[in-house]
Amino acid sequence: MRGLACVALLTYGWGAVPAPAQEKPHPPHAPYPAKWEPKPQEIFLSYWTVEPGWSTELEVRNNVTGHDLAVTPVLRTAAGAEIPLQPVTVPPEHVTSIDVREALLSVAPSLLDQSGSFGSVVYRFSGMSEGNIFGASMVRRNESPIGFHFDGEPIEEGWSPQSTESIWWLPRTTASDYLMLANASTQPLTGSLVVSDTTGRNYTQPVRLGSSAMQRLDLRAITQAAHLAGTEGGVTVLVPTGGGNLITSHIVFDETTGMSATMKAFERDPAEKPNTHTLRAPMMALVNPDPALMFPSKTKLVPQIFLRNTTAAPLRVGASLNWRSDSQSGSVPLPELTLAAAATRVVSLAETAVPPSAYWATIVLNYQGRRADLVPIATSFDDSGRYGLQTPFSEGVSHLWKGSMWHVDGTHNSLITAGNGGTGPTHAAITLFYNKGQEFLHD
Repeated sequence: MRGLACVALLTYGWGAVPAPAQEKPHPPHAPYPAKWEPKPQEIFLSYWTVEPGWSTELEVRNNVTGHDLAVTPVLRTAAGAEIPLQPVTVPPEHVTSIDVREALLSVAPSLLDQSGSFGSVVYRFSGMSEGNIFGASMVRRNESPIGFHFDGEPIEEGWSPQSTESIWWLPRTTASDYLMLANASTQPLTGSLVVSDTTGRNYTQPVRLGSSAMQRLDLRAITQAAHLAGTEGGVTVLVPTGGGNLITSHIVFDETTGMSATMKAFERDPAEKPNTHTLRAPMMALVNPDPALMFPSKTKLVPQIFLRNTTAAPLRVGASLNWRSDSQSGSVPLPELTLAAAATRVVSLAETAVPPSAYWATIVLNYQGRRADLVPIATSFDDSGRYGLQTPFSEGVSHLWKGSMWHVDGTHNSLITAGNGGTGPTHAAITLFYNKGQEFLHD
């Protein structure tokens, strides 16, 4: 079995992280698909904002090798009103970016720098499938290393997860924790939010989202009002079947330290049967950061994994760590864990037996059950919270992966990693496109 897995693209600015190629002949691409019969398509992005001190950049990549694609970005306000932006034509294998602040100057300038100027995004275009483009939004705190990347996903009208599961985290008194709940559908959505702490105390409040609407919930305010203890705990959004399409995003940031983290939300499918699940976090930074990150000398990271059992029974979790240095690689088995029912645990990897020269690792978790029975989140920050990065856990493996925008300039760099999720050797070729997709580096 062979499978390319754990592909990650990390773009960062010098000093903080929010997540030589040799030119060779490139194999010719056949136009895709051979018979081009485009139909209206949409993909959904969960968050944008131009509130005071915040900016958003939209990214759209054309994955089709033989056709230009005309894409219309549509901003949705929190109330669900739509604001179409100017269409953009994206050449094959090219990424186009749109500064939302600049785009709004000509269509809705009154939204700029106003409290509550946030919402979701829909990309509309004609193609063979939603996968013809890759869309994302990059939300940044101005003059700060704080930044978040929100990937687009298909809109499935009439379907919504039974629940979404995440973990709230308030590592410092100055940290903020925002939960964004977006209804990608034109049908209204009702449900409930359940927030719990490690002592077993929980708090429930209703969730109601109108057509195409969204809410942004302040979990610090909610946990304080509910007298929940500790610095982390569980977040569950329950949605009864029928109506609406819930998309959940979850972020943590600290304007004092410049720290930002994405607390991934996992969807539960009501039709899924129990099975074996393998989740991988492909680019976890270990204690000694890679010099390529250009962190200050003597910076030490604290790699840790948040694990939450969302079920009402104990959950056994197998774990392993595959490390890599510039010249070596190896594997370290981690102790099997049994999480108590509804428990959240933080597992430190700082004392793991890996060489000091090992900068990166892939963490592999296994369990029996349904998707979202286990919520794992990996973080690596120093004690100050100023320097660090994350890598998300996912189950996906594929023979082909196309990413969004890479940056290399005086203040930014990009790192790409690829891992083999199969049981046999494989070869991964990487192609970087530039100059509007007309030129490339292939290795």
